[in-house]
Amino acid sequence: MQKGVYENLKPPLQLLLAFVTVGVSMIVTVLLWFFILMIFKGEDYYTMLSLTANDADFLRNSQIVQSFAVFIFPPLIVAFLFSKNVFKWLGFDNPKIILILLALILIFICQPMISFLVEMNHSIEFPQFLKSFEYKMRLQESMANNLLFKILDTKQPLIILLNVFMVVILAAFGEEMLFRGTLQPLFGRVFKNNHAAVWGTAFLFSFIHFQFMTFIPRFILGALFGYLFLYGKNIWYPIVAHFVNNLMSLVVFYYYRYTQPDINPMEFQNNEFGTLMIVGSFLAVGAVGWLFYKYRIK
Repeated sequence: MQKGVYENLKPPLQLLLAFVTVGVSMIVTVLLWFFILMIFKGEDYYTMLSLTANDADFLRNSQIVQSFAVFIFPPLIVAFLFSKNVFKWLGFDNPKIILILLALILIFICQPMISFLVEMNHSIEFPQFLKSFEYKMRLQESMANNLLFKILDTKQPLIILLNVFMVVILAAFGEEMLFRGTLQPLFGRVFKNNHAAVWGTAFLFSFIHFQFMTFIPRFILGALFGYLFLYGKNIWYPIVAHFVNNLMSLVVFYYYRYTQPDINPMEFQNNEFGTLMIVGSFLAVGAVGWLFYKYRIK
């Protein structure tokens, strides 16, 4: 099949094809991985299901395989189908140093704002008739955090490096290639509105994590990444911001595990930033965002 064979397909059909590609890639890659394990390790399906819940190495490897299946392979396939220049279509171009620096500053100064949004999200109280739904969401959030804790909790240097690859490098490249590089432009062509595309993609970005007690901060982060891509017209800016955001989270996790092992960093912590710092963070994000917008054309 030649490159760009579906380049002139109507935007709604391109978007549909992108979602189908993600689904097929996930199913085929995961099944192939399970098949390889059963052949070379002699493990049956039920043994692997048991390992999925209990073995940290298996969980980590599963997460890496799924990341390739959902976030790496589909954008490359879609870009191949829709363009003769795969990496150009995904937004890979030579970045401007000033915009890289502004993206880095943005992700640092937004941390008090994000911390405030996390606390706000956790403090949301559902009406009585939705209490059972709220309980399920909080339980799901707890289970996801416990799963991630099991994967990350180690003192082995090589495993820590593998976790950095999984949580920082793979997530930053893969999620940005799918959400900002692939889906956001397609949503923009369908909606005929770039701002709707940014917020729609951010919503999907937060929703797909299935952690609804941190939905709002992840949604806002997704929007920040989306505007970096929209105005910078280069995927390197959201990748760098996503990379640094995840790296900071991982550094904090291991800092607590080494210095205060009785604390579980994955559990919700009250916001430690003062009101002045939070307000300053909101204002600074707006100011740096304006500078990014201004310098994008210079």
